[in-house]
This record gives sequence, C-alpha cells and structure tokens, in this order.
Amino acid sequence: MKCHACGFEWSAETETCPACGAPTREETSGTGEDIYHRGVLAEKAGKKNTAARHYAAAADLGVPLAAWGVCRCLDRAENPDLYEFWLLTASERDPIAAMAYATYLRRGGDGIGAFRYLHRAAALGSDEAREKLAWYYLRHKNRPAARYYLNRTHGRCFAAVLRLFVGREPEYAPETPVAPDDTVEMYKIGAYAERLGLPHIAFSYYEKAADASYLKAVERVAEMYMRGQGVTRDVRNVVKYLRILGAAGKTEAYLTLADYYETGLLDGAPNPAAATEAYRLAADHGDVRGMTLLADRLADGIGTDRAPEEALTLYDRAAALGSEDAKKRAAALRRVAAEEYAAGVKVSEANPADAYRHFRNAAATGHAEALCAVGDALIAGSGCDKDNHAAVDAYLRAAERGSARALYRMGCLYLYNYGVRYDEKLARACLTGAKRGGIAAADAKLTELENRKKRHAAQKLYAASCVIYHRGDHASAAKFRYAAAKLGHAKATYLLGCMYDCGDALPKDAARANVLYARAKLLGFDGKETGFYGKYLRGLNDMK
Repeated sequence: MKCHACGFEWSAETETCPACGAPTREETSGTGEDIYHRGVLAEKAGKKNTAARHYAAAADLGVPLAAWGVCRCLDRAENPDLYEFWLLTASERDPIAAMAYATYLRRGGDGIGAFRYLHRAAALGSDEAREKLAWYYLRHKNRPAARYYLNRTHGRCFAAVLRLFVGREPEYAPETPVAPDDTVEMYKIGAYAERLGLPHIAFSYYEKAADASYLKAVERVAEMYMRGQGVTRDVRNVVKYLRILGAAGKTEAYLTLADYYETGLLDGAPNPAAATEAYRLAADHGDVRGMTLLADRLADGIGTDRAPEEALTLYDRAAALGSEDAKKRAAALRRVAAEEYAAGVKVSEANPADAYRHFRNAAATGHAEALCAVGDALIAGSGCDKDNHAAVDAYLRAAERGSARALYRMGCLYLYNYGVRYDEKLARACLTGAKRGGIAAADAKLTELENRKKRHAAQKLYAASCVIYHRGDHASAAKFRYAAAKLGHAKATYLLGCMYDCGDALPKDAARANVLYARAKLLGFDGKETGFYGKYLRGLNDMK
C-alpha cells in the first residue's frame, strides 16, 4: 500500500499512513456521504483523529453536517484556532453549530457577533435560538419582534406568550438582558404557570429545572408526583425525587418520605420497615429529628429489631447537637435499665433465672454492671445455660463501658486460660485497670501473675540446663541452674546442690550443698527421700 500524501509504502492494511498519519486512498474514495459515514463510524469507535479527517474530507465535498462533526472531534484547548475555523464553517449551514458559535463569541466578549449568529441559528431553524431572541426582544419591549419569533417556536415559550397575550406581567423581574435559559428561570416560569392554574405546563418547567438539580424544583416535582398535580401520580418518582433532595442535604425530605411510608400514603398501607429506613437515612445525614425518631423505633422495635443500646447512642448524639427531647428520652431509658438491674440484684439468690432475665433487659441498653452480671451468670450457668464465649463477649462490652469488675473478670480469665487463651500482657492490663477502678482483689491476682511469670521463666531455664548438661557442657548447665534457682525453681536448686556436693563442674562445697538441699526442700522437692540423689550419682558415674 502506498501513501498518496508522502509516498511511503507499507504492506499491512491500516487506516492511516504509518509515516505521516494521512488517511489511505481507499478511505478518501467514494462520495461525500460515504466519507461522512466513515467519520460517524470512527467517532462511535472513539477514534477522534480519524473521524476528524473523514469529516474534513466530507466537508470539502460539500456535506452540510461534516464541519460540525470536525468540531466535535477536535480538542478546543489543543487547537483553538482550528476549532474556531471549523466552528465558523459549520455555523454557515448547521443551526446547532451556529448556536455553539454564538455561545463561543458571547463567552469571548463579542456580544454583537453572538447576537448575529443567534439570528443565523434562528434562520436555520433552531427553536432554541428563536426562543432566546423572543425573550430578548420581549425584555426590550419590542413586542412585534418577540411575537414574530414566538410564532415560530412551536409553543416552547408558553410563559412569554402569556406575557404578550394574557396581558399579565410576572411578579419576578428579569435580571439581565440575556435569554433566560438557566434553571432558576425555568423554575420561575413553572411557578408563574402554576399561579395561572396551568399545572401541566408548570410541571414541564419544574421538571426541566429539577433535571438540572435545582432543589426547589426537585421539591415541587416530588410534591406534584405525590398529588398527581399536572402529571399522573407516580410513587416511584416521589421516592426518587425525595431521595435526591435528601442526598443533597435537605434531610427533611427523608422525614417526609418516612411520614408517607408510616401513614400508608405511598403504598396504600403503612410500611414500618421502609419508614424506619427513611429515618435512618435522615439520621446518617446528621438530622437531629431523624436521630430521635429512629431511636424511638429502635427502642420499641418498630419496623426493625429492637436495639435499645443503638437507640441510646442515637439519643446521646441528638442531645449533643442540642435536642432537649432526646436528652430526656436518653435519661428515661437509662433509668429503666437501672431499675431492671436493681430488680435482678434483688432476686439473684432466690431466683437466678428471673435475675438473669432482668440483667439481660438492662444489658440490652449497654448498662455496664448488668453486662458484667450477665457474664457472671453465663460463666457459672446460673439461671441460664453455661456459655463461656458469650460470657467473654459480655465482659468485653462491659469493660468498654468502664466496668472495673468486668476488667477484673477478664484479667482472671486471661490469667487462668479460661474461655480465652492465656495472655500475660492482656491479663496484666485488665487487672491493672481493675486495681485503678477500686477492685482490691486485683492486687493479689497481679502478684500471682508475677509469680507465674517467674515460674514459667524458671522452668524454661531449667529445661535449657538439662539439655546443655546432657550434651556434656556441665559448667554452662550450672549457670542456667543457678538462674533458675534464683527464680525459685525447686528441682534446679536441688541439682545445683548436687553439683556442689559432688564437685561436678563446680568447686566441691558440702556446706553450700546442704544449704541448697534445705532450700529445695522448703520449695517442695526433697531429692534424698525420692531417691533422686542416687539416680544423679549413677548418671554422673556413667558419664565418667
């Protein structure tokens, strides 16, 4: 294949020349309509540069819409001059391009040129351009010109027609002499039509403004869909537009939606679950009333599972934002929980099952001591089935809420490897917190934890000494046994005495050996009575 532009030859079939990027001869062959169609296909495939070349070739052959196609494919920021050239070329034949060029000139500060090309777009059949010109002439008191363009807009400018023929001026004043194509103006036109008793026209303008995310219009569209005013009643669109309002920060729209669900105005029957979900949306967006109403439903289990603890959290959030009502309801909920806990304590000895029920009711609101009492009952199986995992969960929740008793319980569980795995660090942290919280028994448990830690370290040293001793390094083994003996390991103490007694890698010292024997006996190990001393001597002789 040979390029018609630069003469480069290549073998593979490609759309453009690899050397200069010019289109192949096959692409430029055919009528202008054929080349324009190739440009359309290239544009749909996302090949903007190829499409621009096809459109340019088609424009040279006189295809009316091709120049506007070039504009669509050009990057205005990269090729401003080229873009302006093709836009000017397109505006001579295409009304859309003429409108675009008018906007381009207006943004560039050329108001007269923009007005001229607005007239050109109107002459080429653009209803939008005629509408803009009608508004312009109407505001400048040129009614004949306004009437001329209004008669050619096919009913698009209803409000302007009313101005001319009904003889009533709207209550709002135009802000600028530019055609009112923004969303605020659309909304105002809709409001004017609604005041004149023309809801269908009003709805059409409200909907245009709503589609451009003008919130006042969104609110009116939702209300008109709800009432069936100017449009067929449509529940799905009511929900859609109210959710748009809520997501944009108008959280009262969620409350309105919840009210519709709760009263059955949407579905024909009350829908508590949907109402609760709407309240949750309002609460998630920071609406204080939404938080309070959602908390009410969570506390009573309306439209959702009962969750008094979450309700209390929401009441507290709303109270922190200044809601006195939420503050009172939170206090009432806490008072009920305290009464339930006191009732459980009162009957705990006489009726454990009844006490457990009271504790559970109080714990549902996050009452710390009630949660701890539930954990105690589950650990002991008092009034309920024994469940260590559930007990640990209850203790942890109580500890998070500041219960020193729950911290003490968790410290003991970590210490004794009960319900949870032994963890010296967590046990110390929990018991230290309990001690600070005034639990006197935590001090003794901390001492026990330290002793256990020493015993564990001593056992490891003793085991290491045995391994080293049997390898034949008696001097190093003596050092490990000495360290274990200092930590109170009875057997290591006795064996150290044996090494002094026999002069095994240590100086022979019968007096020191006897002291070590006595100390080992006090620690609970008497090697002579158990025959351990004779066994040691036999092992030592075997090694020799």
